[in-house]
Amino acid sequence: PDSNYGYSSVIYTGYSSPTYPRYRAYLYFDVSSSIPSDVVIASAELKLHQYNFVGTGSLPIGLYQVNEDWAESAITWNKQPASSSDAEYTRDVYDSSDTWRSWSIMDLMQGWVDGIIVNYGMLLKPVNEPATNRADFQSFDYSDDSYYPELLISYYIP
Repeated sequence: PDSNYGYSSVIYTGYSSPTYPRYRAYLYFDVSSSIPSDVVIASAELKLHQYNFVGTGSLPIGLYQVNEDWAESAITWNKQPASSSDAEYTRDVYDSSDTWRSWSIMDLMQGWVDGIIVNYGMLLKPVNEPATNRADFQSFDYSDDSYYPELLISYYIP
């Protein structure tokens, strides 16, 4: 509960057995300098490369708005920042590997751009905890950048 895994090459989400802990993933993309403040977001999605799944069936993973500041090197299970109680978007992740999964963050992105939501990042966690499955994704610290998490944004100036 007091360990930090901020520089792991893997993003774990879920729970696989009583001998392993529950996992949640916090992600942050600084979009303040790359997107003009007067745009309308047409689409925005977070994409993660899933390389492993522990368990059977599916795992509904929700994407939640993070509501307070945190540092990658300091976050632990016992020191998690507050987040929204309702998922912005939920994706069922299945027992498969070497596939891309995506979550829509269009409303969250528009809030960040408009300045009505402070960008503290996103939390990925099972919708129902504790879950009995775990999904594993590559992180920014993975050795092959073709599998890095992606934030795909389309916008227009009205």
